[in-house]
Amino acid sequence: MGQRISKKVQSPEGVASGQTATVKFAIGSKYHDASLVTNLDLAKITEIRVIANNKTIHRYSATRRDVINQFYGLPAYDNASGLGVLFIPFDRKALKDRVMEEVTALNTGSKGQNGEMISSLFMEIDIDATAVNPSIEVYATVSASDPGGVGTVMHVTTHNRTAAGAGELEVSDLPFNQPTAAALNAAFLFPSANDISKIVVERGLYKVFERTKALNEYMQVIGERSPQGTVQVVDFTENSYGENALDLRGYQDFRYRLSMTGAATIGFVSEYLGILGD
Repeated sequence: MGQRISKKVQSPEGVASGQTATVKFAIGSKYHDASLVTNLDLAKITEIRVIANNKTIHRYSATRRDVINQFYGLPAYDNASGLGVLFIPFDRKALKDRVMEEVTALNTGSKGQNGEMISSLFMEIDIDATAVNPSIEVYATVSASDPGGVGTVMHVTTHNRTAAGAGELEVSDLPFNQPTAAALNAAFLFPSANDISKIVVERGLYKVFERTKALNEYMQVIGERSPQGTVQVVDFTENSYGENALDLRGYQDFRYRLSMTGAATIGFVSEYLGILGD
């Protein structure tokens, strides 16, 4: 683990209403996080994508990123003074062991035994067409690149599933047992309306998580997390132990059973651990 420094990265290209701003990261360092300093309201940043070797490894809206940050104990985005900071972590957050946090830092320019290497890294930021005079600057926390290649990568995916009404919604088609989805760090469930009163997670037809909403939020507060409104979180690292990520390797079945209070579209933002992949 090397010393970290904070530096401004190359100015984004394409910062304009209705456009996609592109941030290019120089290769040869290990990237722990990026901070977007912007005058935009979160709703005006419709999607953020982090792309390594032309593979999208993070995908979410700015609004959802801010909610996830607050769950991990980070401050809420606030641009009341004209500029706000939206934090984009590549490290896992709020763990007791720094090694477990840094295991997912983006290690660029380092070649592994099989030749694998992150040779390009950039971020795309979609700006709403109604945004007025958008401005974005980006700062990154970096340290020296480690030998040995890419290592473990955190893949943050977004999927939507729909519940027709009250009752149980079963979701069994999200990624698992894949090179890029070898373990589940946490999953954030964003209902568009109504609520999720209970969550059951099954792996290999065996329950590995079963809680009501009230119990889940209580246990997460004990575990040093900060529950956020109607968003429900399945967080296997809630006690800040990174080793507790749910292993998904070798299993033939992985599913959620959600007790819904009414019709809704559920946005699943899942944090997976795995290799970079093709």
